[in-house]
Amino acid sequence: MKLTAISLLVSSTAAFPALLNLKGNEKLLDTSVLDLNKHKAKKNIYPAADPKNCPFNPDHVPAAPWNASFPYNHANNGLPGKGKGGYQVPAPGDEEHRFIHPTATDIRGPCPGMNMLANHGFIARDGITDLAEVTDACQNVFNMGWDLANVISLVALVLGDGDIVSRKFSIGCDATNRTAAAPQVAGSQPGLNGHNNFEADASMGRDDFFLNEGDN
Repeated sequence: MKLTAISLLVSSTAAFPALLNLKGNEKLLDTSVLDLNKHKAKKNIYPAADPKNCPFNPDHVPAAPWNASFPYNHANNGLPGKGKGGYQVPAPGDEEHRFIHPTATDIRGPCPGMNMLANHGFIARDGITDLAEVTDACQNVFNMGWDLANVISLVALVLGDGDIVSRKFSIGCDATNRTAAAPQVAGSQPGLNGHNNFEADASMGRDDFFLNEGDN
């Protein structure tokens, strides 16, 4: 979509060069967006996605294990649950899934659903999760079918530029050293905060987050 818009912009100014010289036209047409080279030279302009700014929790604790006392949809280890709803989440007395406010060492990102699952321990509270955790959580919390839960998990893994070997991804910033099976040889895995992963630069009144160097 952005490439299409820029292409139309370029073709319009090429066909009507006088547009660039109209007084006050700078308010209507910001030609700086056409200088893509300056953006290509910047590997990461997202402070929130930069691995240097990514919260680090040295004590990674996976999601709370399945408990027969609070089975919810009986989804466990990425396998199909019973597919029957009608229960409260979290159930009264389920302390393992009580709300805990994230700490400064916990990763949170742009997806409110993932943040909620982490806050309640249905996926790892530090924000580093994997395919099986998300598949189970989608079934047990949202009563999704196993097939849809798998699709959601795979989409999250792909959007988060996760690791297909470890099947881990970050629900927020770049945590490659914790998501990659081999961090020394893996490329950057920026998580859901990465550019064009989960974001939506759709405001009519503010600059594009990427093109304006993270300041909109």
